[in-house]
Amino acid sequence: MTRRKKWVTGLLACTALLALLALGAAGYRHWKEEQTLEAVQSMYELYNMKYPSFRFTCMADYAQFDYQGLWKRAHTIALVTPEDELTQENSRGISETGDRFYNAHSVRTVRALQFYKNEREYEETFQMVEQCAMLADGSVVGMDESYPMQKGDVYLVFLCESGWGYPIIVSADNGKFDLTKLRLNNARRQPLIAGALMDLRLMPMARSRSEALEYFPSAKYVIDNGSSYYEEEYNALYNAHQWQTMEIRADDTLPAMTLTVEYAQTEGGYLYHMDDLILFAAVE
Repeated sequence: MTRRKKWVTGLLACTALLALLALGAAGYRHWKEEQTLEAVQSMYELYNMKYPSFRFTCMADYAQFDYQGLWKRAHTIALVTPEDELTQENSRGISETGDRFYNAHSVRTVRALQFYKNEREYEETFQMVEQCAMLADGSVVGMDESYPMQKGDVYLVFLCESGWGYPIIVSADNGKFDLTKLRLNNARRQPLIAGALMDLRLMPMARSRSEALEYFPSAKYVIDNGSSYYEEEYNALYNAHQWQTMEIRADDTLPAMTLTVEYAQTEGGYLYHMDDLILFAAVE
């Protein structure tokens, strides 16, 4: 082998080694991200990790629509992915000093992966309002559970008029489902989300459809363990049944964000348990 051939062979070997190291580093980062996501238990916890701070500007009562109600209320229903991140530039209602706010919101650019209802005839890429904004120090303020959409993630949104010139999510965050981070959505809204996934065929079709899953969208609140006042009653109800598990995910859900629901068949229907919450669906 000539000296030139040896040099080329060595260069190729070094290039291959660097590529393998790069793949290994990328794989390690992905593994660490998965480990982090698996440990996260709530949207609030996740967003406090991402931003210097995250806080709600106020808590208020909003109409909570069921699936049919969302369809009637929304003029636009779409599966979207944001093409930008939340920034100071797309935030509104912030003072010039960046530390005071009123009617804080942001105008986000999204790309529709699928329209299910499009009465305003929006193009594939359009803008919509979220009721959260970024302050000068990078912290985020939001209305109720209006967590900012993340670039590249996938959301099912139900939109109506906002008064700001762009469509807004129906009833605070009632009309936005985070499909990428599915299990971190509010537990009380998971039956609603599951119903939407099944109706719009956003759940992997290969997944078997058990009767327990079919009735999950109609499940109603029974009791939670959020207060010690109900702890004894909650534990008694939970311990009185043999529980099985089912997994719910969308096509775009991260593996670490698959929702696991415990269920138990009872006389007259099914009980469902998740996040210290127990619900019931009657079987007619």
